[in-house]
Amino acid sequence: MTYFDPRLLDPANESAGSTPQPERHSRRVTPHPDDAAIFGAMLGARDHAGVSLAQLAERMGVDTANILHMENRIAAGRPVPLRVLRQYAAAGGKRLVISFE
Repeated sequence: MTYFDPRLLDPANESAGSTPQPERHSRRVTPHPDDAAIFGAMLGARDHAGVSLAQLAERMGVDTANILHMENRIAAGRPVPLRVLRQYAAAGGKRLVISFE
């Protein structure tokens, strides 16, 4: 089971100077166990801050459907840009911290 495709960082994989893109396929991605922890932390932070889904969406400047879509992507093990996670954290009064241990 692969969670990261190292070919995405291989400069030889670039075509015509464009950024390499992940392969598109219909195969279901198996969520990594850390995805559940991230998703739980996000919902926990939102609940702890007492921020509703509507309030969070308003603070982020998006529709509630966008928030639900992002949360569903994380729960399914699909990637979400770090800038979006930072916005989510800030809208809930938190900050995004990533560490390598």
